[in-house]
Amino acid sequence: MRFLKTLQLNCVLAPAVVVALAVVVLACSWRAQFDERRAGERAGLLSAISALTLLEALDQDAALDALREANPAWTGLALVEMRDERVQIMAASGRLRIDPRDPDRGLLAALAAPSAWGAGPQWLAAAKVPGSATRLVYGEQPRSPVSTLPLAIGVFVLVTVGGFLAWYLARRIWRPIADVTEQTEAALAGRPVRVTSVLSDESLAYRSTLAQLVERSRSGAPTVVTSAPPSP
Repeated sequence: MRFLKTLQLNCVLAPAVVVALAVVVLACSWRAQFDERRAGERAGLLSAISALTLLEALDQDAALDALREANPAWTGLALVEMRDERVQIMAASGRLRIDPRDPDRGLLAALAAPSAWGAGPQWLAAAKVPGSATRLVYGEQPRSPVSTLPLAIGVFVLVTVGGFLAWYLARRIWRPIADVTEQTEAALAGRPVRVTSVLSDESLAYRSTLAQLVERSRSGAPTVVTSAPPSP
């Protein structure tokens, strides 16, 4: 019967919609925490690179080496000078991903204000040296890893709960009603009635009403069908 298929579909769709909405909320929450963490890292990096511009002797490799030893988070430090949108490295320490002929746009932006931007797994930052119009302190740090395991566990739990709810609704509502409908059709057709499941509380009233209709049909008593007045 068509209504049984619709009921079965609703038993699956109801928890599926709830789970889908919960997954969306969970993903948005995780994304908000991710963005907040990245914003905190960027703010800290801007503060650190700006502080380096106040130090002296940055045009010496040894001074940059000492700074990296003091803060191992820096994978590379350099004093650079911007000339016609090209970079000239004055001093450097560590591995750098600067292309002198095609520098990152963040370096150009740093001439106006301290700048920090992401490039793959790395944070890149630059700030202008006070008193200079073209010299920048440039540094690189790795981005902290962000685990997606909590998000994956949350989605797995929600999907599991949704699957259990779909099974529970089908067991408590759809299956008993489908069995009662099958038994009623068999009784009306004069076929043996096969009891296939234990009825749930939700379907007892449904079965009782159908049983009365079957008895009336067998006894030849008229069946009175009333309809509720239309709602205003």
